[in-house]
Amino acid sequence: HRAAAPPAAAAPAAGKDRVRVVVHSGRHLPKIDTFGSIDGFVRIELRRDPAAVDAPAAAMKETKVMKNELNPDWGEDFDFELNGEKALVLTLLDWERLGKPRTIGAVQVPLRWLRECRGQNGLFALKSPDGNPVTGKDGQPAALHLEMQYHAAPAPAAPADPPPQ
Repeated sequence: HRAAAPPAAAAPAAGKDRVRVVVHSGRHLPKIDTFGSIDGFVRIELRRDPAAVDAPAAAMKETKVMKNELNPDWGEDFDFELNGEKALVLTLLDWERLGKPRTIGAVQVPLRWLRECRGQNGLFALKSPDGNPVTGKDGQPAALHLEMQYHAAPAPAAPADPPPQ
């Protein structure tokens, strides 16, 4: 018996803009757990209306949980196809063994801004759910090291002129 060939990867949809996000790391995260650390992970969401926090995200992906790390290194890469969303929201959460994860802070990135600058790479300060800066256990501003790239879909090719008659 011959093994079946693996399915071919799906080609990106024609005419769709895309965003690539690399969640490199977290820096200066706050003490959340009893033992002085955090079991952090990042939820990446595409949102049509960033103000509607209770509305379901258009798309969502998550990093793995890094247990007991105030300066976690995720190094995870995510790709999103865009369908009219307005913002990318990256939320740092503390994983809980029982119950829902706790929201620590978030970074909101307007896709229009990202499209205009084509991408960004750097530390992005976390804001708490009430809009205040999140401070780490060491007193420094808590931040995510992110790399984001906006890939505009190629313009459709102009139709060829008909051959002369």
